[in-house]
Order: sequence, then structure tokens, then C-alpha cells
Amino acid sequence: MPKRPVHLPGTTLEGGGQLLRNALALSSLTRTAVHISSIRGNRRDGGGLKAQHLSGLLWLAQATGAAVEGAARKSKAVIFRPAGGGGGGGGGSGSGLNLEMELGARAGRIDIGSAGSVFLVFQAVLPVLVFGCPGQGPISLTVSGGTTTSHAPSYEYARQVLLPTLARIGLPPITLSPPAKHNPATGLAEVTFTVTPLAEGATLPAFDIASRGEVERVDVTVEARSPDVRGAVMETLYQDLQTLGFPDIQALDRRGGDGDENTLHILLTLHTTTSCTLAASAFQTLSSKRPPNISALRHLASATAKALWREWDRGACVDRHMQDQLVVFQALAAGRCSVVAAEEGGSLHTQTARWVAARMLGVEWDGRGECEGAGWRGGETWASRKDNWDALADEVEELEIS
Repeated sequence: MPKRPVHLPGTTLEGGGQLLRNALALSSLTRTAVHISSIRGNRRDGGGLKAQHLSGLLWLAQATGAAVEGAARKSKAVIFRPAGGGGGGGGGSGSGLNLEMELGARAGRIDIGSAGSVFLVFQAVLPVLVFGCPGQGPISLTVSGGTTTSHAPSYEYARQVLLPTLARIGLPPITLSPPAKHNPATGLAEVTFTVTPLAEGATLPAFDIASRGEVERVDVTVEARSPDVRGAVMETLYQDLQTLGFPDIQALDRRGGDGDENTLHILLTLHTTTSCTLAASAFQTLSSKRPPNISALRHLASATAKALWREWDRGACVDRHMQDQLVVFQALAAGRCSVVAAEEGGSLHTQTARWVAARMLGVEWDGRGECEGAGWRGGETWASRKDNWDALADEVEELEIS
């Protein structure tokens, strides 16, 4: 276990929030101090911590008793030292997480304070909830923020794609509530996740998502308040998906629930005979001052249908967005894991996630995106792993002497 924080330059590869989220998750699990510099350094907005990044960081710091430097909006560098780890932790034994929060034991809350994505925050804390919280019963976590935003998973993506895929790879049960307490003026809502952690000492078995079977159906979700927008977009999607040869096209939601009146969200979810689930999506802000450009929205719908076809035509078993979210679980699983996606070598987000996992866990990736997972156990840290290996070595030595 390193004595100094592991240094991860934030401009590496994708150079955005993915690097930060995975680094903080693995730092919290392993109790390894980490120094992330030039945070989101490849972003045009100037980089640094946004509200969603900071809220996840502060929750993980509280849960792990971490000492943190640089925990502020727009901060370009963070040093995160969990308790009980190398690099000077914040005190405490580091043997478990502090979940004595607002709702009582094994429950917590994160308020982003902006329309930052609820599901990107959840992505940062999920590995810790699964591997770092052994105990009695599920954990409830309520996150308040944006539930359908650009450049982030939506509620429908989480419900239709993320959670079924996590169940397929063997994670314990995870559920989420429909968005509640929605404020149309701010776009804020809250979602409650219920996560069942691994038992103390248990591992996530190796998994393989490489056989996709045949297309079973495509579910179409169109979220928009305007009936004219919904009708035109749905009509175009049906026509294009049929032309592309997809069978059994089903509409799931044409109203848009509590969605913002001035946005359009499209999600196309493809289901296969081997329980693969992959998707293509689009998000568009609509003008509040002039009528929607129906022709442009039809073009967006066509582009989304073609994007789904490209994923399928290239042999994908998961979509490019799902692939990078599975990397951390490949790295933590016990055994060799394989996930087949459309892009050879993986997207830039996927490559970034692999790089972080290699630095933090020492796992190695081959050219096909496979790795031999670290076999991380529920409740384990680098310190406890070292103690277990030392005890095993002593037992072997005693056997050899006898």
C-alpha cells in the first residue's frame, strides 16, 4: 500500500468527471490516498469541481472519515485521504463506513444543490455501497438533483438499462424510486436508491457479457410535454426503426412524466434473447419563446435510431455508455471478466476508467478489454488484505516446518 497519495493527472485520456468519480470510489474502498490534479482539465468550461462532483466527494469523505484538501467549487486539485489507509488518513479504524446520517443507520442523503446529474453522483458512490458496507440489510440513499440532463444517464436509462445490466453481472439487488418532489422551475427532483451490499468477505463472481443472441424488441421512450413534439418524434422513430429492420417496437411513455416542458428526451432500449440491454438516447432543449422546429426534431429522432443500429451492427452486447460504467466492477470482481461493446478498445471514457482501475488496483487489461479482477471482498481494504496474506503466509510456513 503506497505511503504517498496515488497521483492521477485529471487531463489523462477523457480528462473529465469519469476519472474523478472512479478514483474517489476506489480510494474510498481501498483506503488508499489519492491526489487528483488538473480536475476535468480537458473540459471547455474551465474544469474544476462542479456541484455534482463536490457533493459526491463530500459524502464519500464523511462515509470514510477522509481528510480532504481542495473540497470546494471550481477546485482544480483534490487530495483525498480516507481513514485507516496510507498517505495520512483522517483518523478512525477504516473498517467500515459511517452511514449514521439523516435517516438513521444505513441510510443517507446527498443534495447536489444544482441540476447536476443524480445518476453520475450515484455512479461515484455505488461501488462503495456494494463492497464497502457489509452489514444487516439494504442501504437507502436519496440523491437530489437533475434526473434527465444532457451528457448524463437519465432516470429511464437507469431503470431500463443500468439496473438490469448490473443485475445480470451478479450485483446484489438495487432498486430506485421514481423521481419525487420535482420542481419544474429548477428541474430538480430526488431519487431514492436502495442497494443491497455484499456480505462481509463475499466477492462479485467473474462475469462475461459476450453473447448477445438476437433482437427481441425495442422499447421507445419519448419524454416531452408537447403533444405535437411527442407525436412527430414517435412517428419518425417507428418508421426509421422498422426500416432498419428492428422487430416488435413498443412505446413505453409518450407523456414525459414530470419532465421539463422545454426539453425533449428520447431513449431507445434494445433487448436481446440473451438478456443483453443496450440503448441510444438524445436530449434537446426546446425554445420557450418560439414553436418547436418539428423538422429538426424529426432529424434528431432519425439520428437516434441510426445510433442504436450502429451499436447493434458493430456487434455490441452493451452500449458505449454502459461499458465504461462496468469497468470498475470488472476490476473488483473475482476472476476474468469480459464485456463486448461496439468500439474496439473501448470509448475514451472506458479507457479512462480502465486506466484508473489499473493505477488503483493493479489490474491489467488486454486488447479485448478483458481483465483479471482483484477479487475484492465485502468490507475489505488494502490493509486487511495485507493482514490476510500475512496470516496465510504464516500458515504455509508452519505447514512446511511441520
